[in-house]
Amino acid sequence: MSIPSRAWRVIGIAVLVLLVLATVAPFLLPHHTRFPLWPIDPASEYATRLDRVWMVVMIVGIGVTLLVGSLMVYAVTRFGTSDPMSDEEPPQIHGNSRLELTWTLIPILIVTVLLFIAVSTLQLNNAPSIDTRNALVFNIRGYQWGWSYTSPQLPGLLVPSGDLHVPVNRPLDWRVTSSDVVHDWFVPALDGHMDAYPGHIVRIVLTATRPGVYYAQCSKFCGLRHWLMHNNVYVDSPAAFARWAVSKGANRTAVTSLLHLSTQQLAALPAPGHASATHPV
Repeated sequence: MSIPSRAWRVIGIAVLVLLVLATVAPFLLPHHTRFPLWPIDPASEYATRLDRVWMVVMIVGIGVTLLVGSLMVYAVTRFGTSDPMSDEEPPQIHGNSRLELTWTLIPILIVTVLLFIAVSTLQLNNAPSIDTRNALVFNIRGYQWGWSYTSPQLPGLLVPSGDLHVPVNRPLDWRVTSSDVVHDWFVPALDGHMDAYPGHIVRIVLTATRPGVYYAQCSKFCGLRHWLMHNNVYVDSPAAFARWAVSKGANRTAVTSLLHLSTQQLAALPAPGHASATHPV
């Protein structure tokens, strides 16, 4: 039993509609229902620039998909046959130089524009305008199977595993390395992928601009328990960050001097205590 051309037209249109809905639907979801590694939720100027590139590529991709899909549906419905046993061919076109030149130059132009946007964005992110002299340095070290954090500006601070807290609207200088195998520090809302190599430091400078809790995940397969290397990055107010830092063993004087806390905020800091148990990194 043959399928009439009208049915093929309906099927083609339905496939295009479903494809568009599948692409657009994630953008319509509320923030709290999105996948933790959702990339279009920037909370730093670094991630915002990456977000713009992602959106441009997505829009271009949707446009190309709709154009190619529409042409395919048109070709099937316009030149197809409802008789599967028919040997009749549609009119054949050969040697159309204008058409061949068009479908060659347009992809080249699209790829060239996307390359320019991507390279210029990478240059901006690799040469930030942030004054690093005021940046809060964090040494982030990956190991099987977790992350540890220290800061040379906060003597005594040592977080052997778990979540990282950072202050909002404060330049951050993240220096990522590894103790054993190659890992990858990835916080989609704050930064791009940062490979962690043993004996090598990968550096990124950024400013978290929105308080919140942001998912982090090692995005390199680093062994059988790779799935354990996920945690959260908390972007806190200066006072909340100070309380966390002191609770993790940071020197109170260094914390208050670095964050310029008020008397009331200073009084709310926890009493001096010992640092958390250390991990041999």
